[in-house]
Amino acid sequence: MLYNKQFPRRPPMPYPQAMRERAIAAHLEQGMKKTEVCTIFKIQRSTLDQWLRIYAEEGRTCAKEKYQKGHSHHVQDIEAFRQFLQETPFNTISDLLIPFERRFGRKIRYEALRRWVHRLGFTHKKRA
Repeated sequence: MLYNKQFPRRPPMPYPQAMRERAIAAHLEQGMKKTEVCTIFKIQRSTLDQWLRIYAEEGRTCAKEKYQKGHSHHVQDIEAFRQFLQETPFNTISDLLIPFERRFGRKIRYEALRRWVHRLGFTHKKRA
């Protein structure tokens, strides 16, 4: 698969709501065969099967909304993390990896920890 940095691949857009409703109605109410419906609306058979299954199970014809939650951040309480940085003696960011895991109960990568330390204004200067 080719990847173009100028035009990155976007996530697929859902089909229009009216098209979904017309396709479901054409099969269920007008009695058209699934292959005919797919040919007329230019959709895949698996797509129509999925729409019909969702309509039968949940009674809805619309696409799901707001189902993508995104990732959770490693540092969820910024003030607790700031206090952790002030209380924990460290010379390098690597010195913070194990104490972070003990204190907050989750692992964190070096780069993620470095970014959070930088966001809170801690510098890379060596202590005298």
